[in-house]
Amino acid sequence: MVAVRAYDPEWPRRFEEYKGRNGAAQRAADVPFVAIEHVGSTSVPGLATKPTIDIDIVVEATEVDAASAALRGLGFRPLGELGIPLRWAFLTIRREEPLCRSGRQRDFADPGSKVCLQNC
Repeated sequence: MVAVRAYDPEWPRRFEEYKGRNGAAQRAADVPFVAIEHVGSTSVPGLATKPTIDIDIVVEATEVDAASAALRGLGFRPLGELGIPLRWAFLTIRREEPLCRSGRQRDFADPGSKVCLQNC
């Protein structure tokens, strides 16, 4: 079951935190990236949605493998293209666990990331 939450004004701040971590990992791996963007429903102010902060890391085609390796180093698990060519999806390990230890749905926004090619 997907839990929909009221808009949380903390989501933009959390995105900036995740953006900083992702950017630092890409820079540490010498991966030149075009942009790191907050996409999806949590990027829309006021919109009730599932609490998942979706992040796109935009790179040139030659940087996909290196960008993907940097995400794996942060604990993301690759999922492949998921039917959308030229976009590679990743999940955090925590997002694979749908419930807290207490058995309740988590109520915090967890990041999901995608490596996307520039101009696609």
